[in-house]
Amino acid sequence: MEGKKSQGKRSLLKEKADKLRGRFTSSERFKKMCRDAFKAVDLDNSNSLDPTEVYCAILFVYTKVIAYVATAVPPSREFVLQLFKDVDVDNTGTLDLEEFEALSVVLFAHIASRITTEAMFYFVVAPIFATFVFQLLDLLFVVPSWMPHNVAVLLLNFRDMIMVTLIVIFVVPQFLKTYESYAHKRTKDAAKKQHQRSFEMSDETKNEAVKKER
Repeated sequence: MEGKKSQGKRSLLKEKADKLRGRFTSSERFKKMCRDAFKAVDLDNSNSLDPTEVYCAILFVYTKVIAYVATAVPPSREFVLQLFKDVDVDNTGTLDLEEFEALSVVLFAHIASRITTEAMFYFVVAPIFATFVFQLLDLLFVVPSWMPHNVAVLLLNFRDMIMVTLIVIFVVPQFLKTYESYAHKRTKDAAKKQHQRSFEMSDETKNEAVKKER
């Protein structure tokens, strides 16, 4: 009976992970990251990870992910441990590879949209914003009469490049940091809701068992 219940929970977990998968988390590259992280942390070759090992493995995956999303911020240990409890469907206190990959999918679900957002901001939003700034400067900036003509021409020629560089260095990272915080909060809220639903389902199962006994 307990085995069937565990198998049912595992099916639900797989179904949830499949729904959250995007192009990035469905890729063989991401799956290999998870396998490599799992093997690197599973030092005793038990084919399972305890909570501390899981957090280390997640950090290992993040070291690979930042190659694609440089500003990705690792989750807190507390958040990973909360997800650990939801993903540990067989209540063993450890995660096997399948469970670890499901946990990773939940954590990295927003990465694909993050990559798209980052590209859109660099190649669309930033140039539009820069154009607006240039137009504003054209209205406000007047070349001082004391400035040599050659210096003024040089300044105007390099102005666009300087402004775009400043926007990319200072504005874009701040925007992406804000987006990352928002995405992380959404993931955390979703995990809390899932945790609450798990408790509710557990209570319903207990109530059904009590009714059958009666």
